[in-house]
Parts: sequence; structure tokens; C-alpha cells
Amino acid sequence: LVTVDPGFNAKNVLIVEMDPLLAGYRDAALTSFYERATDSFRTIPGVEAISLSAYPPLHEQGAWTGSIQVDGGKFSSTGNSSVYFNTISPGYFCTIGQTLLSGRDFNLQDSENGVRTCIITESIARDFFPGQEAIGRTISVGRDKQRQNLAIIGIVRDAKYRRLQEPARRIAYFPYAQQGEVVNSKNLLAEIRTSGR
Repeated sequence: LVTVDPGFNAKNVLIVEMDPLLAGYRDAALTSFYERATDSFRTIPGVEAISLSAYPPLHEQGAWTGSIQVDGGKFSSTGNSSVYFNTISPGYFCTIGQTLLSGRDFNLQDSENGVRTCIITESIARDFFPGQEAIGRTISVGRDKQRQNLAIIGIVRDAKYRRLQEPARRIAYFPYAQQGEVVNSKNLLAEIRTSGR
């Protein structure tokens, strides 16, 4: 297992669990809590980067999966439209050492009131957009009235999702600022990259 490439660099990365939902935080108060927590972590000597996610790399907390369509109805060239999902903060890929291959990371533009966006792994780009440019295209997720169209703004290297023993997964990442329903139902975790040995 030590020779397996997970698709990211876990060296010097710590995972911190928080439970603000149990303390009653929701909506704007919950967002403020996470902002204060990350600001506080950044002041700790040796912290180089910090991010938040619903699912940290290699976890045993279940899986968030669903099917996607692209550009209003097209499915994967493999016939399988199921992908894994995660909601993350800006800086997640830098913090865990997962390479951004093209496009951009999430930033403050990807807010609750902004254009709905996503970042996909290279395998989604390959399977859903064979021989085409995926940046600027759209995927749709969810069902019926909850279905959302998301603009693809970046492509990242494939990575493991739950276990080293599994193949790299097709993963679509959403900015947590645009996923209020998810954030209000599941505690986010913090990934902290340190300069320690």
C-alpha cells in the first residue's frame, strides 16, 4: 500500500474534525464559524495551507454519489454516468497536494449568489468529453426541481476517494459556499498542511 499513488500528497497534512452542527450552528452562523475556525488555524506556527471539505481524502465516512449529464442531456461515453461528489473550500487542492491540470481553483467569485460552478477530475473530462475541451462546458446534477447546472471551471488529477485499494474515482467537486443544504446537514472537516517533518 505504501507504493500506491493516491493522486495527492498526504505528507504533513492533518485532518481536524469539528462538530458545529451539534452546537446548533446553521446557515450564516455556520459559515461564520468555519471562517473563524480557518482564520484561527492559519495563525498556528507551521501551518502553510488550510481547507475545508465534506469528505477528506481517504475516509471511511461513506460516499456521496450520483449521476451527471453534460450540456443538457449527454451521458458518459462509457455508458456509466455515476460519479462521486465532494464539496470543498478554495485552496483544497493546494492543501492536499492534488494537481490542478487546467482551468482555475474555486475563489470568492464562487459564492452563494454567483454562477454555479464545479471542478472535475481528468477521468470525468475523458469519459464525458472525449477529445473535447471540458472547461466552460456544463454538467447537471440532482433530480427534478433540485437539479442544478454547473459550469466546469477546472480539471484536477484523478485521486482515490475512500481507500488506497480502490481505483481512482471520477469525482466532481463543488464550492461549499454554493452547497448550503449539504453544509447544513454534514460537518465539514479541515485539512491542514504543515511545514513539519
